[in-house]
Amino acid sequence: MKDNCESHMKILAIEPIGSHKSFNEFFLKCLGTMGSVTYVAPTGFLKSSTVASRVDIPVPLLRYKTKLGARLSAMRVLNYIIKNVRIDDYDRIVFFSYETVSFALRWRRDRKVFLFEHNNIDNANGSQIKTFFYRYLAPNSVHLAFQNHVVKYIKKNCGRKAYCLPHPYYRKDVSATGDYSGTSLAHRSGNQTIIFSPSSGTPESVQSDLKKFVSSTDDNYYAICKGKPFEKTANWEVRPFFENYENLMHSSNIIFLGAYYAYRVSGVAYEALSYGKPVVYLDCPFARKLHDDYPQMVFVVNDVNDIQGVKIDTEKVRDEHRHFLRDHAFEAIRADTYRALDIGKMS
Repeated sequence: MKDNCESHMKILAIEPIGSHKSFNEFFLKCLGTMGSVTYVAPTGFLKSSTVASRVDIPVPLLRYKTKLGARLSAMRVLNYIIKNVRIDDYDRIVFFSYETVSFALRWRRDRKVFLFEHNNIDNANGSQIKTFFYRYLAPNSVHLAFQNHVVKYIKKNCGRKAYCLPHPYYRKDVSATGDYSGTSLAHRSGNQTIIFSPSSGTPESVQSDLKKFVSSTDDNYYAICKGKPFEKTANWEVRPFFENYENLMHSSNIIFLGAYYAYRVSGVAYEALSYGKPVVYLDCPFARKLHDDYPQMVFVVNDVNDIQGVKIDTEKVRDEHRHFLRDHAFEAIRADTYRALDIGKMS
C-alpha cells in the first residue's frame, strides 16, 4: 500500500540497452510499489504490466559492429531519451544499466540520477580513459551497488553517494529430481559429486583445469560447463546454453565459478545461494566478500584442484540458506531501495 507521498511520486526507470531482463523485471515491480513508473527500454524488450507508461527506444539505434560503434550507439540512445522524454517531469530517475563514457559525456549534469552498478568499475579499472570518465560522472549521481566494498570504492575514489542493496535472486520452483534429458546426468551414479559451472565469464584456462581435475578423480566428479563448442566425455560436458538450467542448478552438488570479479558481483552466485547450493569460487575480491557474508555456503579456493578439499556441513548450509533467503527477500530489497532513493522526500 502506497502512502500519499508515494502515490504522487513519478519515477523514470531506464534500461538503455535491453539487458538483465530478470533484473529489470524485479526492480520494476519494486519501484511500482513506490510510485507511478514510466519505463524506457528498447522496443519489444520486457513487456511489463507493473508500469504506468512506456517509452520505446527504436532498435536501430542500438545496432553497432565495433567497440567504438557500441559507444556511439549508447550516445544515440541517450540523445533519443533526452529529446523524447520530459526528464523534468519526474521525481526520481533510475538507470538499470549505463555505459560509462557515453553517460559521462551526454547525460544532463543538472539532474540527480540513480545508477545501478554492474561491471562499470571493473571495466574502468582496465582503462585509463574509462577511469577518467567514471570519475567525471556528475557529482549528483547516486550509485546503487550490491556489495559494501563497491560502495566504499565509489565514495573514496569518486566522492559520490552510493548505497548497498541486497542482490535479487530469480529462483524458480523445480523438482529436486531434475530433468536431465539431453545431458549425461541421466545416467550418472548417485555417488558422484555433480559440479555445475554455468557462467560464461569463466576463462577457458580455468575450464581446462576443471576438465583435468574431474578426469583425474576416479569418476568421483562430473562437471557441466557453459561454453563452446559442445563437448561430452565420461566426466565432462560443455554446452552453449541450458534448456534445463533451473533443474541443473537445483540438483547439482557444487556450483563452481571462476570469473575474476573485483568490483562487480555474479548473479549466478546469488542464484546458487537461493537454491541452497554451496558455491566454490576461485579467489577474487568479490568471492572473499561473499564468503564473509555466507562462510558456510561460499568457499574460496586458489586452484581448481582445491575443490577436493572443500568440506561442506549440510546442516550449517541449511541454516545459512534460511538467512540468505531472509536477507534477499523482496521486502528487504524494497525497503533498502526505498531508503536509497529517499522516496519519502519529494524532489
